[in-house]
Amino acid sequence: MPDIRMDETVSVLMLLITVHSAVHVAEYLQLVHPLWQIYCMESRPKVAASAAFLFAKCADLAPKTIHNLVVTDLTRYHIWITTRCIPDLSLQCANPLYSSCSHLF
Repeated sequence: MPDIRMDETVSVLMLLITVHSAVHVAEYLQLVHPLWQIYCMESRPKVAASAAFLFAKCADLAPKTIHNLVVTDLTRYHIWITTRCIPDLSLQCANPLYSSCSHLF
């Protein structure tokens, strides 16, 4: 029998997805950096998928903010930051469920 407990990260991200239409734009803007820098890079599929959904929602609501964040990461001098954000972009833009980010570039 699978473990029915979820860790706090998965629980919070899934709750945010459940109430995503009730979350205010200002609250989404607070989520942008943690979603991009931490949770989209998670190795656990439930966390990464939940973060990708919420990040795509942020892209719908604040495309300039997301664009600036991604461009900043891609143009930094630290090569590890640039190589880190490439998988994030592929996760966001390759999945048809998250195709809303295609207008950012």
